[in-house]
Amino acid sequence: MRDKIRQLTSRSRPIPMDRRIQELNRYLMGWCSYFKLAETSTVFRRLDEWL
Repeated sequence: MRDKIRQLTSRSRPIPMDRRIQELNRYLMGWCSYFKLAETSTVFRRLDEWL
């Protein structure tokens, strides 16, 4: 997951910042929706700190 986030937020990608944020939000919302039924509060907290 961190590799994917690094890829989405890479400065070497020639796209506007607002589109990067949009793609990142879409990816994170999908990930959160997929894992929302599991006990992942610690994982989400650590990910939030890392972001």
